[in-house]
Amino acid sequence: MMEKTNYGKKKIRTSRFVVVAPHGAGDDLKSGVVAVRLAKVLGGSYIINNQYKKTANKTNKNPNLIEDFNRLKWASIKKKFLWAKKKPAMKEFYLDIANTCDKIKNSRGVKAVVIYVHGMQHKKIGIDIGVGLRPQGSRLFGSGYHEETGCNTGNVTIKISQAKKIFKIVRESLQKDFNLEVSTGATFSGWSKWSGIQFHKHGDRNDYAIQVEINKFLRSDDEKINYVVDLFSRALKDVF
Repeated sequence: MMEKTNYGKKKIRTSRFVVVAPHGAGDDLKSGVVAVRLAKVLGGSYIINNQYKKTANKTNKNPNLIEDFNRLKWASIKKKFLWAKKKPAMKEFYLDIANTCDKIKNSRGVKAVVIYVHGMQHKKIGIDIGVGLRPQGSRLFGSGYHEETGCNTGNVTIKISQAKKIFKIVRESLQKDFNLEVSTGATFSGWSKWSGIQFHKHGDRNDYAIQVEINKFLRSDDEKINYVVDLFSRALKDVF
């Protein structure tokens, strides 16, 4: 049964998949819809923020409802997330995610697979898959080995072999059906410790986590949303 929360809504199911929409209040249009449908097809849970927007604008001036749920606050010296710097509802959001992942681990004996659904705009890339990796030449590297790492020190959030397999499955369909490319972290790598998927590799956590950035075109109507849900669910089921 769907439950209302201080940040939005959640529904807990029994499979190892947990679908999350950090920007479901409108910043990433239709990301909440994608999350609900993807979770249903996977038999998984969904956890959706549909109350808090990233920034203030003409339609959202209430400072109490402004918070970027995908931007964590990591203390490098203390090696922990600083929830006091965030809205209480955001802490509740991630606590619900953590508790759901822990229940999966305890009941099924496997790591949870958490999918963070986002939206993006790009002329050529249909879907960008962020797992803490970024291409360098023909290979993928994490923040510890990439020439463009900068100050990013996040971990790879799934196995590289798993990322490559998901990439291959999704790319074959998107190129054929829409002439759109797929990238692995070329646009949004998720390798900063301040990124939502890094919650699953720090603070004593060790879940699988994937950030899926979906082109606005692929979120533009029900038919395309269902296409993306079907495609990505097939890829996830094949890999996990």
